[in-house]
Amino acid sequence: MSTGQYSTSFSICPYCGTGCELELGVLDSRLRTVAGSSDYPVNQGRVCVKASNLPETLGSTRRLLAPSVDGLNCSWDHALDTLAGRLSHLLSQHGPTSVAMLVSGQLNTEDLYVANKLMKGFLGSANIESITRMSDLSAFHVWRRTFGSDLPLCSFSDLEQCELLVMTGINPAWSHPVLFQRIHEAQRKRPDMRIVLIDPRRTVSAEIADLHLPLAPGSDTALFLGLLRFLHDRGAVNADFVAMHTEGFEDCLSAAQQFDIDSVSRHTALDPDTLRQFYQWFARAERTVTLSASGIGQSGHAADTLQAMVNCHLASGRVGQPGMGPYALAGQANALGVRETGALPELLAAGLDFSDGHRQLIREFWNAPALSAAPGLRLEHLAEALEQKRIRALWILGSDPLRSLPESGRLRRAMEACELVVVSECFADTETLGCAHISLPAAIWGERAGTLINAEGRHARQDAFLPTTGDARPDWWMLCEVAARLGFGQAFPYSSAEEIRQEQIALSALAEHHRPAMPSGNFPTATGRARMTTVHAELPRQPPHYDTAFTLLVNRLRDPWLGMSWTQNAPRLFSHTGQPELSLNPRDARSLGMEEGDLVRLYTRGADGSRHSLFLRATLDPGLRDGDLQMPMHWPARLAPQAQINRLTPHSADPASGSMNGKRLAAGVTRVPVQLWVSLVTRQAVDVSAFPYQVRTPFVGGQHYLLAVTEDQHDMIHWNSWLQQLRAGHATTHTSPDSLLCCSEQRVELALFSNTDHRQLPDPLWQRALLKRKPGPDTANMMREPPRQVLHASRVVCHCFQLREHDIASAIREGARDLDMLGTRLRAGTNCGSCIPELMSLISSAS
Repeated sequence: MSTGQYSTSFSICPYCGTGCELELGVLDSRLRTVAGSSDYPVNQGRVCVKASNLPETLGSTRRLLAPSVDGLNCSWDHALDTLAGRLSHLLSQHGPTSVAMLVSGQLNTEDLYVANKLMKGFLGSANIESITRMSDLSAFHVWRRTFGSDLPLCSFSDLEQCELLVMTGINPAWSHPVLFQRIHEAQRKRPDMRIVLIDPRRTVSAEIADLHLPLAPGSDTALFLGLLRFLHDRGAVNADFVAMHTEGFEDCLSAAQQFDIDSVSRHTALDPDTLRQFYQWFARAERTVTLSASGIGQSGHAADTLQAMVNCHLASGRVGQPGMGPYALAGQANALGVRETGALPELLAAGLDFSDGHRQLIREFWNAPALSAAPGLRLEHLAEALEQKRIRALWILGSDPLRSLPESGRLRRAMEACELVVVSECFADTETLGCAHISLPAAIWGERAGTLINAEGRHARQDAFLPTTGDARPDWWMLCEVAARLGFGQAFPYSSAEEIRQEQIALSALAEHHRPAMPSGNFPTATGRARMTTVHAELPRQPPHYDTAFTLLVNRLRDPWLGMSWTQNAPRLFSHTGQPELSLNPRDARSLGMEEGDLVRLYTRGADGSRHSLFLRATLDPGLRDGDLQMPMHWPARLAPQAQINRLTPHSADPASGSMNGKRLAAGVTRVPVQLWVSLVTRQAVDVSAFPYQVRTPFVGGQHYLLAVTEDQHDMIHWNSWLQQLRAGHATTHTSPDSLLCCSEQRVELALFSNTDHRQLPDPLWQRALLKRKPGPDTANMMREPPRQVLHASRVVCHCFQLREHDIASAIREGARDLDMLGTRLRAGTNCGSCIPELMSLISSAS
């Protein structure tokens, strides 16, 4: 029974860059309810499915609860003393550039400010880098180069006010669901608003698009170069704006001359009439916003594509007015906070660079005589610097690089050989934590206070409304304690995040005062004009190996977040997509002899020709182009050890911005013969490491394993001894040739089914429900096939009301053929709204 008082708090959601404010109900020091703040301008009462499940992600489950040194738990004093001592030794032996720090946009601004100040100001190393380099920093580079500032040129309201919204490299229905709802609502209110989706796949966001351009992967640059030429040829260039506010237009136009409609069609594999329609819409719509995200930013030519896009907006004068402009949407909650604080190797702080005047300003403000003199190493050079012993100490905060960075095997080996790896982390089972000499338990969202900067540049507070778990502490506190032990305590006297914020505000004001004043209407560049930079595009190259002729696209899913560190604790978030799958076009599947649910080997080749493989189940998707494959990015090794995409991703980066190529790669796929499929539900995790294919899906009350024994690995599985281990310790067991049921005196503990055909395995929902049954005289009968009235398993589409695809399809067949009718009959889509695009897709398919 509750003995505490109910309280209400408000805080910003920790997930994506939208930055929704949440109204939080807290009882007995636990988060109980989540709702969107009705009067907050960003989300206006809306909340997505991930945020609504935040209560399940908090607490002590899987948390890192105590500091440790060399694998042994210890006190904070011992951990911090050891860290400072080892760091001091390495600095004295190898100098400041031997130390590096890796942060992310999941940290609060105050954490980032202190980390950057310690590294650059007092350790003298500019080797502080952010995991947001993976995708968000290509826009940072292009915006600073073009406009003189990396601040967003648009706000969310511009997406609602534009006449034409071009979405490229983004699936906002899943990556930014609340923002997608705002776009959809604006479209419903203004039927003349047009939306174009540029994406090789037909994603759920295509349901609101008036035009979908399924271009060849990697051909976006050619598409926008062709648009620039079209604007010029059709007299749609704003000559006055170009003359007064830009430079470099003639060179850019010259580079685009070869990209007529036919040439762009060859590059993009798009029909000329479709291209012409898109170009005409862009030429005619004065209020145009081009919205992009990691599909563009996370590639080996990200800066060129973004620059080509920006050049079209500058040429047409569609910048700086309501409802117009290029808009690169940040992914992580505080990606813009990384830039603002300067927690990057090419910046000092507060947007200032390494010029002499800026260095003097920062040195005096921080009283930092050891201030870094030159930029540090970018993310693309991290593994090499570790291998070459140029970096001997690496402190990682708010990031799991072994889960997210390319060539994770190489990076793991380099980190294992590093003399000092420190990891500040909330969860105890991240992959990077296994390489840590010193691990420090970090406070999670709800336990820490601070600020975030969302994707439109809005600063907002995150409040602490829960007590910390175990010995967890805020990241800024750890950094300050280490600074004090290194002799810099006077420069890090903070007792709260608010004190840090006030210092940051003072520095930002000082930095702004030292920037040159610009006449109204000019850009903050040396000439006051936006710089249009020439870019080039080549025809897509053939893969270097004949057996990797497919193009693999890496995507996000709706309900998981990044590497699932948080969302793994919310089993209901697995009900939409419970396992990693490889999507193929049905025509490609037929040519390869594959069917839905088959086990396949996905592989790429390294620079030396060696194969790197994953195992996944195949699923058919007619929304994919011929020759394209697709798989999700999220699954960690602890849930699906053979489905980590960054084991395949090659180490390549955009030369201009350093953004890592993680969205598109050449791949091959083959069907894998399976000797035996096994479906196992248990209350507790069990050892399944012997199986060549294994996926663990958490559900409320237990774990569901899908396992496969391949024909070439069959002799390696000691089947009978493994079954005996499962039986051990249970009061009763019931067996048949293809099933096993284990019970305690009070409940069913485990249920296993096996078959040579995966289609003959039982309904997963029925199998999971066995754990809710109590043993009795008819226990043996539990193993029979599920009764007829049990619904066939299908994914949950509407999470709020647990409505499966089967439920919705039935309602549509019975006459509920629009969103309003589905909402009235089933309540589908009437709460968080994350399912609305899929509801639209099901309605379209039925009609």
